[in-house]
Amino acid sequence: MPRLPRTSARILPRQDADSSLLTVLDVDQRLAEFFPFLVSLALGALVGIERERSQVEGPSSFPGGIRTFPLVALLGCAAGWLGARVGPAAFIAVAGGFFLLVVASYVVTSLKGASGITTALASLLTFLFGVMAHEDRALLAAALAVGMTALLSLRRPLHELTSKIAQDDLYAALKLAALTVIVLPVLPDRTFGPEPLDALNPFRIWLLVVLVAAMGFLGYVGVKVLGPGRGTVAAGLLGGLVSSTATTWSLSGRSRERPDLSRPLVLGIALAWSTMCVRMFLEIAFVNAPLLAQATPMLLGTMLGGIAGAGTVYFGVQHLPGQHDIPYKNPFSVWSAVRFGAFFALILLVANLAQRRFQEAGVLVAAGASGTIEVDAMTLTLARLAGTHEVSAELAVIGIAIAIASNTIVKTALAVALGARVLWRDLLPTVFGTFAGGTAGLYVALRWM
Repeated sequence: MPRLPRTSARILPRQDADSSLLTVLDVDQRLAEFFPFLVSLALGALVGIERERSQVEGPSSFPGGIRTFPLVALLGCAAGWLGARVGPAAFIAVAGGFFLLVVASYVVTSLKGASGITTALASLLTFLFGVMAHEDRALLAAALAVGMTALLSLRRPLHELTSKIAQDDLYAALKLAALTVIVLPVLPDRTFGPEPLDALNPFRIWLLVVLVAAMGFLGYVGVKVLGPGRGTVAAGLLGGLVSSTATTWSLSGRSRERPDLSRPLVLGIALAWSTMCVRMFLEIAFVNAPLLAQATPMLLGTMLGGIAGAGTVYFGVQHLPGQHDIPYKNPFSVWSAVRFGAFFALILLVANLAQRRFQEAGVLVAAGASGTIEVDAMTLTLARLAGTHEVSAELAVIGIAIAIASNTIVKTALAVALGARVLWRDLLPTVFGTFAGGTAGLYVALRWM
C-alpha cells in the first residue's frame, strides 16, 4: 500500500501562524486532524478536575466533573467538525441541544436546592473552547481554559478578598477604572503650544498617572488581602508599592513604642525602599523599555545594597514580629490623581526647560529637587525624555540616581525625627548600603554605555 505524502499541516493559516501551537511542527495531515480533539480533551479534563474537587462543597447547577467536562469539550469540537463538513445547521442543532440540556439541568438542580450558575456557565464555556480548538484557535482556547480554571479554583480566596474590601475601596477602584476607560480615550495624543509647552502630551501624561495610581492601588489591595498584621516583611514589601515614604513614617513611629523591635522594623523599611526600586523598574519598562539596559545595574545595586545593609543589622535576631498594624489608607482618589498629573506635568516642564537653558546641569538639579518629594514623576519624565532623545540615556540614569539619593536622604531624616534612637542607629547600614550599592551600580551602568 503506497504511503500518503507528508504535508505541512498548520492549525492556523500562514498569516496567523505565529499564534498556532504547530507553527514550527510538520505533521502528517491525518494526525493534524486529531489535534483539536486532543486539545479539547486536555482542557476539558483540566476544568473537570477542578469542578470534581468543588463538588465536595455542595451540589452545583450542572453536576459534572472529571468525566463530564472532557466530554463537553469534545462535543464542542465535534460540533465544529460537523458544522464545517455538513453545514451550519448541524452545528446550530448540536449547540442548541447542549444549551437546552444545560438549562434543563439548571432548572432541575435548582428545584432540588442547588444554587449558583458557575458550573453551568463553565460547561458552556468549555463547549465553546472545544469549538475554538477546532476552528484553528487551539492555543487561545487552552489559554482561556487555564484562566477560567484558575478563576474557579480561587473561589474561597476571592470571597475572602471581597469581604476585606471596604465600600470606599470599591468606589476608589471604580474611579480608577473610570479615569482609565472614560477620561483617557478622549484626551488628545499630541502636544500643544510653543517651547517648553511642546513637552506636554495630555494623553501620555494621564496614561502615566493611571499607571502610578494602579500600582499604588494594587499594593494597597495586597496589604488588605494579607492583612497589616502579617509582619514587617509583608508591610515593607507591599508598603513600598503604596508609598515607601509612608512606610518609613509608620515603621519609624512604631519604633518609639517598641524600641526592642527596631531591627525587624529596619528590615521592613529596607524592604520598602527596595520595593520602590521595583516600582521604578516597572515605570521605566512601561515608558522606555530600551532604557532598562542602562538603568537596571543602578536600580539593582541600590536595592541589593539596602537589603544587604539591613541584613547585617538583622542577622542574629531570633524572632520576627508578627503583628504590626500599620494604618495604610487607600492611596487613590481623583484629587490625588489630578495632583500627581499636575506635578508630573510641572516636573516635565521644568526638566525640559532646564535641559534647554542649562543643559545637563539643569536636569540634574531638577532631579534632586523632585526626589525630595517623590521619585515617580522624575523617573517617568527622564525615561520619556530619553525615549524621545531629548536627553541622553546616561543623563537619564544619572538623574534617576540623584532622585533616589535625595529621596533616601529625606526618608532617613524622617526616621531620625520620628524613630527611636536605636532605630536610626540600626538604619545607618541600610542607608550606607543603599548609597554604596547605587553608586556601584551607576558606575557599572555608565561603563556599559
